[in-house]
Amino acid sequence: MRFAYRPSRPSATFCRTVIDENYWNAGHVSEGRYRVGQALARAREPTAWRAQGLLLAGFLATVSGDRGAARALLAEGTGLARQLNDAATQAFAAYCAGAVCVFAGDLNQAIAHFEDGLAVLPAAAAHGSQRALLLISLAVAAGLAGDEERVVARQRELAALTEASGESIRRIYSARWLWALGLAAWRRGELERAAELQQESLRLQADLNDRMDNAHCVEALAWIAASGHQYERAAVLLGAAASLWRSMGTTLEGFEHLASYHRDCYWQARQAVGEQAFQAAYDRGLELPMEDAVAYALQQPEKPPKQRPEKPPDKRPTPVVPGEVPLTPRELQVAHLLAGGRSNKEIAARLVISQRTAEGHVERILAKLGFTSRAQVAAWVGSKSDDNGS
Repeated sequence: MRFAYRPSRPSATFCRTVIDENYWNAGHVSEGRYRVGQALARAREPTAWRAQGLLLAGFLATVSGDRGAARALLAEGTGLARQLNDAATQAFAAYCAGAVCVFAGDLNQAIAHFEDGLAVLPAAAAHGSQRALLLISLAVAAGLAGDEERVVARQRELAALTEASGESIRRIYSARWLWALGLAAWRRGELERAAELQQESLRLQADLNDRMDNAHCVEALAWIAASGHQYERAAVLLGAAASLWRSMGTTLEGFEHLASYHRDCYWQARQAVGEQAFQAAYDRGLELPMEDAVAYALQQPEKPPKQRPEKPPDKRPTPVVPGEVPLTPRELQVAHLLAGGRSNKEIAARLVISQRTAEGHVERILAKLGFTSRAQVAAWVGSKSDDNGS
């Protein structure tokens, strides 16, 4: 989603650049929160860009499960949007409000917010991408509510709106409304049709490398599999989806509207196959690279799920070339706090984030560096300090 404003100051330019990077769609949630925070620190003037930055920061905080920060940011952003009386900014505020309601499971209120956003936004070509975002969000909320009629009605407008767009844009939006349609079919118990729709959605956008959309499809296919008593397959898909969520710096708990479906599927499959068999299948999915996870979800025989060979635990930290450090600036902050012996709770307090977010940072640091303990991270931080000082 892009906004048609001309910044008048360098700070606004930076803010616009960060907002245009589409963190909420690309699935880079932790990096997005960090970058948007930087933009807001620079763009303090009461402009449309600051309002949109506040709203985006609130949205990303919601996705991360950081409800307290989300409420404050969204309230400030919405207040500034009203003060500016700008249609595009007010529409984005309505989108964010609707998204938060979807995450909370309040689907009727979410639909009302998305409709409000469409009503306030002129139907001009300049606002096409914003209308498309509201339309697809409305379709998702309707799909979760099992309202296929509303999904189909909004899809017609969406198809007309994106007709002149590039192929990748049309595929993204088509994939998302198919996902919504698949959810509606699943809610009605039409399992075969639901699986077909979800797999078609996954095929449309799999090669676009959008981890968030992939994760949503894999999750939904897990629920459908469990509803059809394919419990081992459901466990593998749940593990694959968990790996995708983790790679984005979030968990499904941030998507409260989906978390209850996930929990139901998890316990249903675990009880059906037994704890040991479930865990083995779940771990199998957890280890699948994204390409293999997608192939498994699509039931492609030429790409069977593969298990990575077990490696003996390293007794020493894996050497990392300083120029190739894979950590984001925020993760480096957390790594230094880990090296200082801080607990997850202390890290959360120090960085003013939720404990769940801090735990997610720690998990990603361990995964990226190939470590299994906090002590290895401390040793790695120490070796970097020695290298910098030498």
